[in-house]
Amino acid sequence: MKEKPKLTFDELVRLLTEKGITFNYHSAEEAKKILAERNYYYRLASYRKNFKKNLSTNKYLNCDFKHLVDLSSIDVYLREYLYALCLDIEHAAKTKLMKLLTLNKNEDGYSIVKEFEQEYPKSFSSLMFRFSGSHYHSDMFTKRKEISIWVLLENADFGQLTMMIELYSLKVNNKDIALFDRHLKFVKNIRNTTAHNNIFIINFFHKSNRMHPSTSSVSIAREMKIDKRTMNSKKLHDMIILFYLHKKYCSPELNSRRHQEGNRVLDRICREKELYSKNEPLKTFFKLVNFLVDSLN
Repeated sequence: MKEKPKLTFDELVRLLTEKGITFNYHSAEEAKKILAERNYYYRLASYRKNFKKNLSTNKYLNCDFKHLVDLSSIDVYLREYLYALCLDIEHAAKTKLMKLLTLNKNEDGYSIVKEFEQEYPKSFSSLMFRFSGSHYHSDMFTKRKEISIWVLLENADFGQLTMMIELYSLKVNNKDIALFDRHLKFVKNIRNTTAHNNIFIINFFHKSNRMHPSTSSVSIAREMKIDKRTMNSKKLHDMIILFYLHKKYCSPELNSRRHQEGNRVLDRICREKELYSKNEPLKTFFKLVNFLVDSLN
């Protein structure tokens, strides 16, 4: 007997009811259709963790199936938006690195690649294997005997970019590249989870999501006039870093465009805001999203 056997759609709806999820806005038939055609149970049901439980009955409080559906939709808007911000910062970091390398008279653009290979041989080998087998970049690879940093950056993933920046940051005394070095890994966290379409709106304040922020992270919160205790949540911490770096290193024009796009995310959040009038954690999170979007203006 499997610990959690596969269930029919009727059984899945019944299971939600047993967990305390109400169906005040959807019939059982509508719920089954949503589970069959729009979203699958494991993912949709995960959003219930944003609601408190009655410990004596082990049932969720003030959680309706509509909450799960609405949060799932908001999550899509937010993930797509955060992913765009991550790509912007990735480009800004590459541009900053290339500017410093170009201005450095002691760097020819090839020696840094050799240093990267020596310092991170496994990552370099992985990068070159992917580059050599690229369906779209094969011509870029085959016509070169030596690989320069500007070519390597075009094929590096986010993790390899952070390694390159860390390597170069140790060589030079530049506050901008050092700031990227200290904080790009947090952007990578958001980039990875949004790129892989993982659920984001979940467990913001759970004990498993707690962290002890660095002094520099606390300084960023202070500079942005955000309560430093917010930085104790891993996801909220990483979001704050993401918006801070975007505001600081992306162009005013791009920040303005992302601010406008962020307002569309906020409009989606507010569409059913009365649903969350009794949910303080979600209200706190939505308020922070609002603040961070406004920070790009």
